[in-house]
Amino acid sequence: MRAALATVMMLAFATDAIAGSAEVARSADGHWRAEARVNGRKVEVLVDTGATLVALTLDDAKAAGIDVRNLRYSERVRTASGTARAATVTLERIQIGNVRVRDVEAMVIEGGLSVSLLGMSFLSRLEQFDVRGQTLRLRD
Repeated sequence: MRAALATVMMLAFATDAIAGSAEVARSADGHWRAEARVNGRKVEVLVDTGATLVALTLDDAKAAGIDVRNLRYSERVRTASGTARAATVTLERIQIGNVRVRDVEAMVIEGGLSVSLLGMSFLSRLEQFDVRGQTLRLRD
């Protein structure tokens, strides 16, 4: 029961009454994890301002409707697990709460990534993102 509650709390985010905004609570491990909708499908992401692009795991890319078999894995990237091959893609849209961004540049990482990353190709397109205490605020 506690593990399930902790997972729910890690993924918790609240949307403001203001359209185009969302708040993401810091998880117990100190990171911001959110439930995003990538191309309309749920994907758990870790907010990573050090990642240039949004990076999807192979499973999350499949869940988002990307045909991973036809991608060209021509890029090399470094992950926490070492070097991996990656393919560049453009995502139709990413949504967190009421925040929506269309045509987001991303990479599908063939292996070595345990969770998808919400990088700067999404974050830099926002009007604002900032931290207030334990909350990451997003506004498009």
